[in-house]
Amino acid sequence: MALIDKKILNPIRYHQDNANTVIGQASTMKALFDQGAEDLRVKLNGVIDELLATTGAQQIGIDPAKGLGNTLADALTNIKNYMNLGASGISATTIGTGSGNTVQSQLEWLLLQIQNVLLNQIPDGTITMQKLATALANTINGNTSNIGDLTALTTTEKTNLVGAVNELVSQSAQKPSMTTAPITLYVSTTGNDSNDGLTPATALRNIQTAIDKIPQVVNHEINIILASGTYDESILLYGYMGKGAILLKGGTILSNDYVLHQASSYNNVCTVVMTGINAKITTDSGFVIQRSLRTNLYHCAVPLSSEYDGVLIADGSRSLIENCKFENRGRAIHCNNSILLSKNNTGLLNQVGLLAISSTIMKEGTQPTGTTNEITTAGGVIR
Repeated sequence: MALIDKKILNPIRYHQDNANTVIGQASTMKALFDQGAEDLRVKLNGVIDELLATTGAQQIGIDPAKGLGNTLADALTNIKNYMNLGASGISATTIGTGSGNTVQSQLEWLLLQIQNVLLNQIPDGTITMQKLATALANTINGNTSNIGDLTALTTTEKTNLVGAVNELVSQSAQKPSMTTAPITLYVSTTGNDSNDGLTPATALRNIQTAIDKIPQVVNHEINIILASGTYDESILLYGYMGKGAILLKGGTILSNDYVLHQASSYNNVCTVVMTGINAKITTDSGFVIQRSLRTNLYHCAVPLSSEYDGVLIADGSRSLIENCKFENRGRAIHCNNSILLSKNNTGLLNQVGLLAISSTIMKEGTQPTGTTNEITTAGGVIR
């Protein structure tokens, strides 16, 4: 009998067909109640028997785990035994030299290898970025049989692709994956990107060049010091993590002395702070903060008229914006699915001062104003 046949389609209440008045012997009524309980017991035991049977897995629509037994109890027991036996007990090969003979030790070894990959510290004899680049170059040049569609590349395309891979390897070798000490970089409109950026006299020309020198894991304070001037670039800080902070420093007060097109912070877990910077873009938001946990703005401004936001904070970001000025914009401050503390900010002639969509904006002190000072929607709160 299949499991489906154990389904109880109707209530087991044999007494329900009797009249509402007490009739007959008490023993008769007791028998009706007892029969219902007994039939329910039989049904439930039947379900358990079907699940414990060798066809139990198929009864619930799955195939039995091969080699682990046909019942759930057998499968769990065998899995536990295999975990205790380790690789040799199940006639498997260990995943690497020094990885150990138990499943736990091999998983720990694999985690260490992944961490070493991220830190460019692969021990000799295992995969390195350089070896990967060499293998790819050999593949592109037809030195292996497994080259797939790469055979269709022209000689020039192969050369360009190999050159691009080698350039990535070179950049990786030059840029460490993790900070080991605080870093200060200088940028000036009269600088040169071939400089090291370590002193004002050897300043870099572009802000993004300085940002690109920052290791991806930031466990120390990183200062990028800007000389006054207009930088014809949009900058992006992307994917930085760690317990440190990246500080992009322009002026210490609101001014027009430190200008760029746009500044964005995406997917950053470490603290990012921008101070004293003006964003002059009119075709997009001046500052964009997305999926970043601690990106803060101080003394920043977006002064030019545009239908776009002064600053957009979105996608789960948490930010502090203080002593900033956003005016003549569609929305001075636009917060979407994020949390913001807006403190002592100003700005006139906006269409909307504060917009909170599925967000919380906490106010302290002055706030930018507009034709409509505040709008909340989709559960947004401004308080």
